[in-house]
Amino acid sequence: MSLNIEQIEDKAKNLVSAYPEDLEDTLVAELIQFVAFMRTQKPASANESAELTMYIIIIIFVYCRLTHATEQKILPQQAEISGIIVA
Repeated sequence: MSLNIEQIEDKAKNLVSAYPEDLEDTLVAELIQFVAFMRTQKPASANESAELTMYIIIIIFVYCRLTHATEQKILPQQAEISGIIVA
């Protein structure tokens, strides 16, 4: 199932409303941006699903945020390992 921008915005707003102590209002814009980014990504191989590609990207992002690493230090190495193209 693929959602359009308005549907993503509505669902994100519902999440923020349901969990105001845990989620920030910026989640709406962040999810819209993430969906647009994911639509540009292709699985690394025929055996890799779009969901796995998304999971790998999220893990790399969280790792970078937690370690305060710059994208230049971590992402190219991780992208090479997972086969994801990071431009």
